[in-house]
Amino acid sequence: MIKTLQDVELYVILSPRPDMDYLKMAEESLLGGADMVQLRVKDWTDKKTMEIGEKLREVTADYNVPMVVNDRLDIALALGADGVHIGQQDMPLALVRKLLMWEAAGASIYKSQKQKLQKGSPLPQRRSITRFTGVSTHSLKEAVKAEKEGADYISIGPVFPTPSKPELKQIGLNPVRQLRKKLKIPFFAIGGIDQENIEEVIHAGAERVAVIHVVFGAKNVRKAAREIKRRIKQAKG
Repeated sequence: MIKTLQDVELYVILSPRPDMDYLKMAEESLLGGADMVQLRVKDWTDKKTMEIGEKLREVTADYNVPMVVNDRLDIALALGADGVHIGQQDMPLALVRKLLMWEAAGASIYKSQKQKLQKGSPLPQRRSITRFTGVSTHSLKEAVKAEKEGADYISIGPVFPTPSKPELKQIGLNPVRQLRKKLKIPFFAIGGIDQENIEEVIHAGAERVAVIHVVFGAKNVRKAAREIKRRIKQAKG
């Protein structure tokens, strides 16, 4: 059974490069304890992104962990990804939710029609349905707004300086402390989190973290993921 958002503690974000053995790295992160994987592709063609996504989808399915696509709802739907993650400048959350509802309705019709067909005249195989939406937020206000608009989870950050978002000012731990009391949906602390500061993040109130460089920038991806996961559990007590 695929893990639910409530089960996720370590969310890894994979940004493939041409020189990267991204499938092996993704699998190594899962072997190290990652609970959810996001595919974050910014500058590649749609065709290449689909090729990467197809292969990554197989890997995450083998480990029964959710796969999320960053920004691109169309790619997420085409892949049958478990979730889509949007930023503050991406397609509005309300529209994303509407499109996902239409997709779910289409899946229901598909199932009904498939049952009516006689044996020997099957419909083409349909992919799984994209089930949830996450939103990047950078303040308490944005996080609360995303929850009210129907986000299934949010990320909050950057908590610390991060090379993946150098243009954003770090927000520190105070928003994390406040969100623990404000939100009902799961949230992930993100941004510059590593082995040295993760206990601070968990003690501030985060039960989940999202990371990029501390895992995929490590020489030993599996070991790095395992250490982060260990420290999460240790900090939770």
